[in-house]
Amino acid sequence: MKKFSKILSVITAAAAALTLTVTAWADYGSVTVMGDSIATGYGLDGYTSGDNYSAAESFGSIISGGCYSYLNLAVDGRTTVGLIDALESELADAVTRSDQVIVSIGGNDFLQPMQAALYAKAMEDPDLLSKIMAGEIDQSELMNYMQGFFADALAAAGNVDASAVAANIQKIADDISYLNSSCEIFLF
Repeated sequence: MKKFSKILSVITAAAAALTLTVTAWADYGSVTVMGDSIATGYGLDGYTSGDNYSAAESFGSIISGGCYSYLNLAVDGRTTVGLIDALESELADAVTRSDQVIVSIGGNDFLQPMQAALYAKAMEDPDLLSKIMAGEIDQSELMNYMQGFFADALAAAGNVDASAVAANIQKIADDISYLNSSCEIFLF
């Protein structure tokens, strides 16, 4: 129960900070959001692929509420390296015209290797799903297989060079600052 209480406290504090932050810039200039699927709203109600404004409850929509100019240039699946490349080309102009740049990036640097590991594990026995659906696999065998799935995924995430991801995020902040030294940068 203590652990749940601590988690709830952290979530409450983060929500309060986010509310105060959104209020602070809600009537203040132009906001450009960039990053990955967190900012596009992937998987949320109303989400349409390629339309970063379709999910009303997306991070980008919520965080930019009330700004007179809101531009969401996030891309599903984007990694830190992808965002660095985009800042050197198609995102540069938007950054130069923004009062605030909000970045949500980094998750795919870990998620994509995890997905690859899960796919590789699934391909070890491509008929597994059929066996499960047909009831041809007992629960203990399934649990062992799932443990292997999770172990492989966690190992893949553990093999990601987190310091390189952190360095990429720092480079993103530096590149944004170079393009527009007067904008505020928010990294999430």
